[in-house]
Amino acid sequence: MKIFVSICRMVLHRLRQEGNDGLVAGMAFVDAMWRDIEPRLKIAGAQMSQKTDGLYYLNNHFNSAVVAYDEALLVNDDKAMAHALWLNVFDGRDCDPRNLELLLAYTRKQMQHLHKIESILFLSGQKIKFLPIEFDDGDKQIKRRPKKEYHIPRPKKSTSIID
Repeated sequence: MKIFVSICRMVLHRLRQEGNDGLVAGMAFVDAMWRDIEPRLKIAGAQMSQKTDGLYYLNNHFNSAVVAYDEALLVNDDKAMAHALWLNVFDGRDCDPRNLELLLAYTRKQMQHLHKIESILFLSGQKIKFLPIEFDDGDKQIKRRPKKEYHIPRPKKSTSIID
């Protein structure tokens, strides 16, 4: 979930470039994320109180992560982004600095990749391809993952949020 929040933040940052249409698409994206999480909690067998507590925790984590990532993007500084990643992915605990450096490099590369994608792809509801995390071949502990595609939902109707 923590990496997913980071990826969501990258998508929302990219959608911000699209003005009002991007804002509407971003709201639809976040809404779809929450609608996807609720049934997963039910499938996991969470009781009502656990489900409510879980959604409360996830909502708080998501909101605090968004603030930390926004701050890092605002100052456009690798140290600020590394700090946001450390707080939100590693919970501010001790971690191998190489993992943090890898995640920072991936974030930077993924942001550049997202900014190169045409606006129509983001706003038409098509699937967006994400880059895989690339590891040093000497690191046998971490397995490579295939490219992922995420679907950004198309808003049902164009509602003006900003005039």
